[in-house]
Amino acid sequence: LLIAEVELSNKSIISLFNECRMPRISRGLNKSNIINDSSIEALFKVLNEYKDVIQKHQCAKVILNATQTLRVAKNAEMIISSIKEKFNFYVDIITGNREAYLSFIGAQSGLGFEQKSAVIDIGGASTEIVIGSGSEIYFQKSFPIGVVTMTEKFLKPLSNVAIRNFTTYISEVLKELKEIVMHNTNVIAVSGTPTTLASANQKLKEYSDDKVEGYVLYQNDLKNFISEFSSISNDDIRETHGQIMEGREDIILAGTLFSKQFWSYLEKINYTQAPAV
Repeated sequence: LLIAEVELSNKSIISLFNECRMPRISRGLNKSNIINDSSIEALFKVLNEYKDVIQKHQCAKVILNATQTLRVAKNAEMIISSIKEKFNFYVDIITGNREAYLSFIGAQSGLGFEQKSAVIDIGGASTEIVIGSGSEIYFQKSFPIGVVTMTEKFLKPLSNVAIRNFTTYISEVLKELKEIVMHNTNVIAVSGTPTTLASANQKLKEYSDDKVEGYVLYQNDLKNFISEFSSISNDDIRETHGQIMEGREDIILAGTLFSKQFWSYLEKINYTQAPAV
């Protein structure tokens, strides 16, 4: 949830409140394409909390975007209707291209890059990759790879063979980028996986925008995290890294593996948190 003042005169966004919850509505989606009751309940709990905050801030407008999970779920319309009835929120299920575009312009505006950049947004059920310069986009695509769905599909139970199979799958999916993504391209990673890794690499126990924004992770950092996350339990991951890892301890390996494969097309990945758009 981002609550912000929008200055139309200079097209700026002034953040007043920024909070994150993870109801994991894509859990189990691979098996049935149905968002299960427990996930819906978790979603409604989050929306109920958010509605209270929104009312306290007397927000003039509420924008609620949904992405891959509701794009593919068979019971999406029922959930959208329930949200309208319970909370009086209108849900906009945006396309993969729209999601990719919003990630790109948000990241670009946050860092002010005018040269060629690639933005990667690793989500729970999909990952968006956009390449462009300024406001001009050369390539954008939403890939059906997310940390929740891919963890369930490939990494349960976890083994070296499972990791190899997942890595091979990522390589096949990303093959089309070989002719597009070139060296000397700024790469900006957004969403929970990169911000969590940036926090963990700095040994932060609590998340800090100032310390994560613009932080750079290199190949060896990702290799070390993969080695760590694949050799200890989820409980140990959470205990080692504290609050920043809560709710992500079981899916952080999938996100790190994807990031590492994406890195193979580049010299380094510049991990940052993009401003919401």
